[in-house]
Amino acid sequence: DQRTDISVYVKVEFFVNERKVKKKKTSTKSSDTSPTFNESLGFDVPRDQLANSRLVIYVVQPRLGSEKGSTTDKGQGSTTDKEIDAVRSENYIFGTVCIGGHSCVKSERQHFEDMVGAPRRPVARWH
Repeated sequence: DQRTDISVYVKVEFFVNERKVKKKKTSTKSSDTSPTFNESLGFDVPRDQLANSRLVIYVVQPRLGSEKGSTTDKGQGSTTDKEIDAVRSENYIFGTVCIGGHSCVKSERQHFEDMVGAPRRPVARWH
């Protein structure tokens, strides 16, 4: 059954002042049509930079043989259509959400503010 052969992971990119400063990803979940990612991906950020920070979160299905082993890489630049297209050329993106920052919608900014107000504690919300 093709529906149960799917593998997915979550990729999180952290931006400060529209520059990508860090990215992380979860482990890959295989053969699960409703995966749960009960993993913590933490980013240490000076408090004075939080107002200009945002997270971009992708749910990704890697193309066969395209998965890379690195889970914490450093990058530069902001998330652009060109970068998203580059990820898509290698993988299939099921969805994307932006949390925090001025480029995100109000409910997503609120989620970020709730996370900032509760450091080192999980703050879950559907998007």
